[in-house]
Amino acid sequence: MIKAIANNINKVLFIIVIMSIIGLALSLNQVSFTIILVLLGLVEIFFF
Repeated sequence: MIKAIANNINKVLFIIVIMSIIGLALSLNQVSFTIILVLLGLVEIFFF
C-alpha cells in the first residue's frame, strides 16, 4: 500500500518535471526542443 502511494507521488512529480521541461523547451528553439523530447523518451524507458 505504502509502495503504491509512493509510486503515485513519483508519477505526479515526474509529470510536473515534464511540464516544466516542455515549458522551457517552448521558450527555446526547435533544436533544443527535439533534444529534450529524445531525452524524455530515454527517461520514460528507464523509469517505466
